[in-house]
Amino acid sequence: AIGEMAQNKRDVFKVKPNTLQGTKIAIANPKVAPYGFAANEFLEHHFKQIPPSYKLITGHSAVQAYQFLKSNSVDYAIVPLSYVHQTDTPYWIIPQAHYTPILQALGVVVRSKENVLARKFANSVCDLFWKNILKKHGYKASPHCLNDSLNSK
Repeated sequence: AIGEMAQNKRDVFKVKPNTLQGTKIAIANPKVAPYGFAANEFLEHHFKQIPPSYKLITGHSAVQAYQFLKSNSVDYAIVPLSYVHQTDTPYWIIPQAHYTPILQALGVVVRSKENVLARKFANSVCDLFWKNILKKHGYKASPHCLNDSLNSK
């Protein structure tokens, strides 16, 4: 699956930076969190350098960045779309052209007692039913869907 990102409220990046004095924006730690890395790429795409009027608040994870938003500790947060997709939080989907895709993988443990069942599930993820579930929860189905090696054993 491919993770998507969202930013709450509205596209703050279309607002002139000098009108947002002291605005706090939360992201996950870009050094350890894939969504934080992508959020940082997005910010760098829009600003070569983050304007001094913005205060970037870095959480340990995407969950913490989202918690900063829910507790009103920040004005904005750039978080996984799956966090805000089915909530009453207004959000703006950040175009994927502005950050490297966040690829999420599925693996099957070869020595699992339930290996046959696990392979069957893994192969079914490409079905329309599962693609719709992924979409419902803020993800896109991977264009590669599954590695053919799952079917080779």
